[in-house]
Amino acid sequence: MKKGKICGKCKKEKIKARKKKYYTINRERIIAVGKKYRSENPEKMRIKSKKWRSNNPDKARATVKKWALKNLDVVRDKNARYRARKVNAFIGNVDRQAIFIRDTGKCHICEKRVNPINWHLDHIIPLAKNGMHEPANVAVSHPHCNLQKSDSLNRRLICAQ
Repeated sequence: MKKGKICGKCKKEKIKARKKKYYTINRERIIAVGKKYRSENPEKMRIKSKKWRSNNPDKARATVKKWALKNLDVVRDKNARYRARKVNAFIGNVDRQAIFIRDTGKCHICEKRVNPINWHLDHIIPLAKNGMHEPANVAVSHPHCNLQKSDSLNRRLICAQ
């Protein structure tokens, strides 16, 4: 190799280091430009995202699964609204955390405290019996109590917690 020339590998490493330094200095500006582009080109971003998901199905599934584990309340709310839509029930704005606070974290069936991470939002009048998905018709319950109650209107069940 001639004097003063850089090998290909060293050149790539130098370029990578220069790009990394530029990004650390201009991080906020780069992020802002990207946000602006995405908001101005939603159709292009949708197509690009769809193409990436079809080319990387395993990574896409893993990403969704990871997001779902971090956002359990959002997923549970979405599933509850879906179930209500399936039976053509009225769907109100139900905030799981507000319901938990309203009910002071106690199961409405057995009146014992529930685990703040693992609890069900029970429909007092079940969706299957033309109940509505609204704050007045939902209450906190243990998963076991709720599943044992099923779609009955009887709240006097024994909870084995």
